[in-house]
Amino acid sequence: MEVRMGHDRTEAEGGSGGRRIAEMPNLGPAMERWLAEVGIRSEADLAAIGAVDAFRRLRFAFGRRVTLNALYGMAAALERRPWTDLGLDEKRRLAAAAGLEASPCRPGHKK
Repeated sequence: MEVRMGHDRTEAEGGSGGRRIAEMPNLGPAMERWLAEVGIRSEADLAAIGAVDAFRRLRFAFGRRVTLNALYGMAAALERRPWTDLGLDEKRRLAAAAGLEASPCRPGHKK
């Protein structure tokens, strides 16, 4: 998994360009509002910036209310998969790229 967590797909390749944040998997209206506050208004915006930089913007704007789950959700959404599919190694790479430490995995979660 690439740490930037963005994608460069065009609409012809199946990218969705202007799809709203709330229409992406893992992300809903609350995340859409937060991202809009930091200038990210569409899937294309999020893909161009990448999940890690979007997370950094959110943490700067909203502080600790923005958890690593937001990072995981955005990263997985850009790959069109559930955030729960992210393995512990992927979560650790994402957290490290964001300058944080990933929380330990709970029993029964993917490693």
